[in-house]
Amino acid sequence: MEKVTHVANSLKDINAKSASDDNDEPIDHQTRSNVIDILLRSHEYAMKAKESSLSANEWLKSINDSKDDCINRDDDLTSRLHAAESNILSKQEEISRLKTEIGRLESTARSKVSDVDRLVPHIF
Repeated sequence: MEKVTHVANSLKDINAKSASDDNDEPIDHQTRSNVIDILLRSHEYAMKAKESSLSANEWLKSINDSKDDCINRDDDLTSRLHAAESNILSKQEEISRLKTEIGRLESTARSKVSDVDRLVPHIF
């Protein structure tokens, strides 16, 4: 920005010298100075707009990074939920199998007790 300001001031000086020289064509020093000032302000505005744009871009990147983190956390949570669901299903299957086994053993035990009752005379 300082460089542009220096160039603008140099142009104004050249313009002022040109206006003081005797030339065939009249030179409007004030108009040229106004144009240079407008160009300088335009450049300043463009630099501020660029700075704002870069700042907004960084902000959007941070939002996108945050969004990616949330997606990764959601994916991790989903994976953990699926793993827990699989674990629960396998435990339910194991419980069902064990209940069946207990029922079979109880049935076998009742059968054995009734066989013993038939074979052993009642003492009482």
